[in-house]
Amino acid sequence: MIGGGTVWRALGWPAVAALAIGLGALASALVWKPGLERELDAQTSATLDTRDRALRLVQERGTVVAPEPSDERFRAAFPDPDARGQRVAALLALAAKNGVVSRRSDYRVTVERDLGLAVYRINLPATGRYASLRGFVEAALHDDAALALDVIRMRRAQPGAAEVQAELQFGLWMNAGGDFVQTAAGSKP
Repeated sequence: MIGGGTVWRALGWPAVAALAIGLGALASALVWKPGLERELDAQTSATLDTRDRALRLVQERGTVVAPEPSDERFRAAFPDPDARGQRVAALLALAAKNGVVSRRSDYRVTVERDLGLAVYRINLPATGRYASLRGFVEAALHDDAALALDVIRMRRAQPGAAEVQAELQFGLWMNAGGDFVQTAAGSKP
């Protein structure tokens, strides 16, 4: 049989520390548990009261149903295809204003018939300083709510070079107008 002192010496200070932590946790649980239970009960009661008041209001006023958005209202939020040229010109002017250089841009039209929308894809290879490219993208997305950034790839030709080469692809969303569907994709020299 091993005496009490021998066990403590055999286990050392880690056993004493573990016992102290365990007793502290037990004491904390016994002291704080009733207070936490009271707080939880109070919050549950307040939540149930709020729910009951909301149910009474709905019963008094009748059923509240949010209106379903119509397809026409959804499509009306997008620009008409007639504004396409103006929107592309604004995008290219914004690039120049931000110090982003693009020697060419390619365009392709995709029609999403189910949505009644068309997306005019703009591939824009560009060069500029990183901050300029980032500022351009941020400003472009801010200025045109129906513009999406689909692809962005950046790389430096040499490590530490000031100029960054970027491949940007934007999606210019708009209503799909009648003759717009037949418009061919173009390319700017």
